[in-house]
Amino acid sequence: MAEIITVNQSINTNTTWETNKIYHVTTDINILNSAILTIEPGCIIKFEPATSLIVYQNTNGAIHAIGNKQNKIIFTSSQSRTMPGEWDGIKIFNSIEESIFEHCIIEHAGSSDYSYKNQNSLLFDGAYLSMNNCTIRYSNGNAIRMGSLSKFKSFSNNVILEEINTPLNINANAVSSIGKGNMLSLIHISEPTRQAEIS
Repeated sequence: MAEIITVNQSINTNTTWETNKIYHVTTDINILNSAILTIEPGCIIKFEPATSLIVYQNTNGAIHAIGNKQNKIIFTSSQSRTMPGEWDGIKIFNSIEESIFEHCIIEHAGSSDYSYKNQNSLLFDGAYLSMNNCTIRYSNGNAIRMGSLSKFKSFSNNVILEEINTPLNINANAVSSIGKGNMLSLIHISEPTRQAEIS
């Protein structure tokens, strides 16, 4: 049986979540002080309701979640009966450090709080993101929302399905950064003017 590790504090230094362990997130986890959170293949991250994983504004942290075909990284709800919007998603704000997601599954995220920063499985604003060979499913709201001054470093071979709102909501300047091989039903293009506010 996989070891279960409770996560309830901010991340202030480079940290690794180790392969084939379950990480139980019980509160918002802020990544601060240019820290990089590395998540190894086979990790399962379970979130309590209304919690998020956040690269906090202007701290230049990052998430490097790099799985493989045999051992995907799963971001999911801690609840036994899962529905869209069980947890508040992954948020990356104003960081010059690239965040990377490879062979990941993000599911049941996107809060029922209909705000810009919460109604998304993955929100990145003022940041760069590489996402390849990932699946985002059962989102309450947008699967991915991109704010102004953001672009994909790479975005290829991803699958987005069974979302309530829009699979991909991006700014107009970033359309050219979408790669090939993605499966999604709709792209919403917005004006590149809005940035998230964090309190």
